[in-house]
Amino acid sequence: MLSLNFEICQVNACKDLVFSETTGVYDSVYNTTGYGAPNIELADMESAILTITDPAGTISTVDLTPQGFPTSDLIADGYTITSTTPLVDGQWTFIYTVTPSLLGSEPYTKTISKLFYCNADCCVTKMLTKVDVCDCCNDNTDLNNYVKVSTFLTSLIKAASCGDVTSFSSILKIVNKLCKNSGCKTC
Repeated sequence: MLSLNFEICQVNACKDLVFSETTGVYDSVYNTTGYGAPNIELADMESAILTITDPAGTISTVDLTPQGFPTSDLIADGYTITSTTPLVDGQWTFIYTVTPSLLGSEPYTKTISKLFYCNADCCVTKMLTKVDVCDCCNDNTDLNNYVKVSTFLTSLIKAASCGDVTSFSSILKIVNKLCKNSGCKTC
């Protein structure tokens, strides 16, 4: 049975998303859930829609059909979804829906959640530029603040990689507070 797969990542200074379909072609050994017999054929698909829910619960829909999706081409660079403002940090949900053209066929869907922290990472990087590196510095405030927020950022990244939404949310609040107190602007 066909099972959709896709990847999505944040790029371009936290402003864009890149969507890549990774479903692939059916193979009896390596990919039994890909497009093609005995599963549904790629040619029998009519549309591909990506539904995006941001951390605030705002829902956006992107029609990927004009961009050549669905596809079994795993080599493609993907499709860039651009934003005019930086995407906020937090939990994002993506639902990829591919609808067959065959009358009475149910759509195929795949949902993934991502924990994005691009803005927090950018702020911590900017804080590093404030650290005065000299042998005789008496005031280590900027260095101490950087070490503290950098430690929390490492914890945030670990929580994201484990999918620990509760810890991620708590740590993100701490990182955002430390960044705000440092005077960091959005990236």
